[in-house]
Amino acid sequence: YPVPEEHFCLACRLFGSAHYGSRLIVEDAPLAEDKPGFKMLDFLAVDRFTGGGAEKRKFDALTLYQPAFKLRMFLDCPEDWELGWLGLVLRDLAEGWLSLGYGAAKGLGRVKLEEWSLTFGYLTPEDLPVPLQPGSGNERKGIYRTVRIGPASGEWKAAVSRWAQAFREKVA
Repeated sequence: YPVPEEHFCLACRLFGSAHYGSRLIVEDAPLAEDKPGFKMLDFLAVDRFTGGGAEKRKFDALTLYQPAFKLRMFLDCPEDWELGWLGLVLRDLAEGWLSLGYGAAKGLGRVKLEEWSLTFGYLTPEDLPVPLQPGSGNERKGIYRTVRIGPASGEWKAAVSRWAQAFREKVA
């Protein structure tokens, strides 16, 4: 039997759960460069009993050095609060405040968004999230018209401010 959406927490509504599918799709992120740099790191295992270095437990790891990735996300029929949550995460990623994946304590996984934009597809102008408006920079992608905004546009700051407020209200 289907469970009403209201019975799920906000994280389950946006990212999905075992009983509720996600409308957010995060694609694999291929490397943006042909020849990434590598760096050799030296580590020493910690003895769990003494807290000091474990004898004869030195190891090395070869890691990507400052790699760049291309990432695409797709959110079907976004609600304002979902756009607000994602907008706040994008802000934090652009500021370099978040780490992803393995080894954050070792200095790995530091992420910073550098070149990015959001593209909204719509069939009719009423389908666009408020406060976005169709403009002269629209493109056609299949049956959709699109509006693209980015961090340098005044539209971005006004929109994410509104959406972040909707997220705060939803959390409250």
